[in-house]
Amino acid sequence: MIDVHSMLKMCNLKRTPFRVNLLELFVQTKSSIQTHTIRETFEGRFNKATIYRAIEAFEKNGLIHKVPDINNLLRYALCRENCVNGSHKHTHSHLICNSCRETYCIDQITTPNIPSAIGLKIDYVDLVLNGECFSCQLN
Repeated sequence: MIDVHSMLKMCNLKRTPFRVNLLELFVQTKSSIQTHTIRETFEGRFNKATIYRAIEAFEKNGLIHKVPDINNLLRYALCRENCVNGSHKHTHSHLICNSCRETYCIDQITTPNIPSAIGLKIDYVDLVLNGECFSCQLN
């Protein structure tokens, strides 16, 4: 099991009850999480500003990263690479399931290394796969 307290300490983030709960949510979730789902999960216990500040701090410190969404909504997933200080080094692909509409990180399929062509500076490459996740294939 991933020790969320150590993860927060390693990123020099305060280990508040909310941050611990939020990071545990990311650790336990197999797919990505939409921001509105996070808000609903903690509704009434923490205000919206606290939630968004924590998400921003997690992303900036390499704990979570943005992932694509079928409806262009904000989604985040736990970083499994060594992402530090907002320098995300993700080379994995993402699957958007056409049935359940969830987005999954697919670590086994890496994004291609595209050399800069004709003077372009490429900062980020994202390979998005569309299909069905394992759970939806079984149903």
